[in-house]
Parts: sequence; structure tokens; C-alpha cells
Amino acid sequence: MDKTLQVAICIVIATALIGGYLLFGPNSPGSEGKNGKTSKIIIKDFDFTPANITVKEGTTVTWINKDLAEHMVKSRTFTSPKLDTDQKYEFKFTKKGTYVYVCGIHTFMKGKVVVK
Repeated sequence: MDKTLQVAICIVIATALIGGYLLFGPNSPGSEGKNGKTSKIIIKDFDFTPANITVKEGTTVTWINKDLAEHMVKSRTFTSPKLDTDQKYEFKFTKKGTYVYVCGIHTFMKGKVVVK
């Protein structure tokens, strides 16, 4: 096998491994932290990612706005202030149950947190 082809294959494999780690690694959206007590939801392209998550009781969920537009996180239990780009909102889920939420500004944006 020619050396140029070997280098190209190594680059492709390294890129795939790094991309996989960034997407599914310990700080990916929806992942639990080391102590199982934190989880992230990214707001981008007028969508919550992941839209539906399951967490343990006592977990703090952080929503991070990566859109240029303002957003809010609103449910019957909690309501964030308007979030500008890169602003965060945190809520600690202390009771088991299902929490449906929407963007308070763009109500077509929907998500759900299930607490077990």
C-alpha cells in the first residue's frame, strides 16, 4: 500500500474517532456528568437537542442557547428568563415524574424530561 494512502486512511480514522468522542463523549448534550447529577440540552436551530431525556432524581439539567434568537424554557414547574446566545438556564429535578416543556417564545419547540 502506498504511503499517501496509508496517511489518508489514518486521517479518516482519527477524524471519525474525534468526531465520535465529541458527539457521544462525557460532555455531549444529554449526557450525565461523573456523579450522574448533571445533564445538558442545547438550544440550536430552533430545536432542543436532545428533545427528550431521562435523568435520575436530583439531577440538574442545563439548557444552553446556541441560537442567535432569544429562547425561553417553560413548563408548569419552571420558567427560564429569556436566554440570549450562549446564556444558560439550570433547573434541579427533585421529584420523579414527566416534565413537558416548550420554548416560551417559539411554542413549536418542545421537549420532555423524565425523572426516575
